[in-house]
Amino acid sequence: MDRAPGNDPPHPFTRQPPVVEGLATVLRPAISLLANVAVVTALLVYFGWRRSSVHAQQLGLSETVFGITTQDYLLRSVRPVLVLLIGVAVAGVLWVLLDRWLVRRLPQRSGRRHGGDPARPLTAWVLRLLTWAWLVLPTAVFLLGFVWRAVAYVLFPAAIGVGVLLLLYAAHLRGVDAAGDAHAPRRVQVLRASGALIAGVCMFWTAANYAYLEGVQLARAVDEDVSDLPGVVLHSDRPLHLEGPGVTEQRVGDEAGEEPAYRYGGLRLLDHSGGRYFLVSDGWSREHGVVLVLPTEDPGVQVQFVRGSG
Repeated sequence: MDRAPGNDPPHPFTRQPPVVEGLATVLRPAISLLANVAVVTALLVYFGWRRSSVHAQQLGLSETVFGITTQDYLLRSVRPVLVLLIGVAVAGVLWVLLDRWLVRRLPQRSGRRHGGDPARPLTAWVLRLLTWAWLVLPTAVFLLGFVWRAVAYVLFPAAIGVGVLLLLYAAHLRGVDAAGDAHAPRRVQVLRASGALIAGVCMFWTAANYAYLEGVQLARAVDEDVSDLPGVVLHSDRPLHLEGPGVTEQRVGDEAGEEPAYRYGGLRLLDHSGGRYFLVSDGWSREHGVVLVLPTEDPGVQVQFVRGSG
């Protein structure tokens, strides 16, 4: 006997999607923000500027003296920012694994009764932990600072951003955003966009802290052992009047019929930016020392880079 089309049971592969949509729904605004090319470019430029500014400040200079271009900021930020983005990617993978484990155990997905689900107590505990992540994560990182101060300094703003996203995720799993009134979708969009904005601000904050440590370490390396910098020897057809602790001047070629020339040693290359060389001497220190600025395009000066001391 033929069965009426309206009485056919639904095909198992055509069921409606579950109420809980999982991780992608909550993180879509944050992922869109991180994947934006303009945001990544701004992050690179900001990191490069922040590190250069701290580096110059630690050396007793102003960052504007170096005349660093936007392209220089981008190139100098690639390696450290890639480390930061890899950390974000690893956190995302761990979050996906948590999402797969947790969502399958929710009543909406498993179809089991609360009383018959042996994993229900653990699931409820994890949901409560996610709800308080905005407080637990920053507190844990703050306590970590008593052991690894530098690591905690970098991770503290990241902990705030991740904690806010986890709070939104827990609220989504609990069905807080499933209200039935007509204005509920608008409120949910504003809530998720605000969470993504907070996460973005925390990402820039984390980059700023990381750049600060990078700048301090660069300046400290110069202060502790300036001999690690490349050696520089200058040959000039005129006296350059370079002065600084450790700078040597030697007059050469002063014979009959020869123009006198000058050789300057005891110099180190600090930076090259904006068409200029920035040099320090072998006896340089933050307390006693100067930074010498030399134009790159000077036909009367020949610059040689040497190993060891010049």
